[in-house]
Amino acid sequence: MSEDSSGFPPEIVSLREAVALSPENVPLRQHLADTYMRHGFGDEAEGEYRAALKVEPENLMLKLGLARTFNQQKKPSHALVVLEDLVKQEKAPAPAHVLYARLLAATGDIEPAVRQYQQGVTKDAAAAD
Repeated sequence: MSEDSSGFPPEIVSLREAVALSPENVPLRQHLADTYMRHGFGDEAEGEYRAALKVEPENLMLKLGLARTFNQQKKPSHALVVLEDLVKQEKAPAPAHVLYARLLAATGDIEPAVRQYQQGVTKDAAAAD
């Protein structure tokens, strides 16, 4: 897959055009953010997650995406802030607990990391890493 003059792969170019036509379409914007992240465009992914969260501020998957983006960008303190709030939610996705556990372990907070990890894999065994 080749890139266009913007430096983005065609998949991203197409998604950007679609979001420009439908900026309030949160699933589409989330797909663009996820695609940016998958291709290593962290700043752009962060911008899309933030824009989508303005429309749906309580969307747990958007918050998880933003935390993952911060982690990818080597901004663990930013990711921790998002995850701290996210894992308090009853319906927090299992991968949020696992990512939070990894970040806590990296800071030396082993006991809370173990609890978060266990909570995540209890919710969904597929979240184990």
